[in-house]
Amino acid sequence: MDQNLVGWICSILVILFLLGLLFNELVKRWKIGVRLSIMDESLLEDDNISIEDIIQAPQGSVISQKTPIIPMKEDDWK
Repeated sequence: MDQNLVGWICSILVILFLLGLLFNELVKRWKIGVRLSIMDESLLEDDNISIEDIIQAPQGSVISQKTPIIPMKEDDWK
């Protein structure tokens, strides 16, 4: 086989591989967007998705899970 032909074949294979990776990533992001828009709760247990808690709070604040919410009366505000 001609060396030039081998070079072109390798180049085409690399480009196809990169396009496949790009297509796969776009489809994955599209699917996640659809699942978010329909509020799919199975996203919380999906192993392919990592969840980060982003909060705006003073430094040193801690996120506590399952803390009961106690409604306050208007008299308690003053």
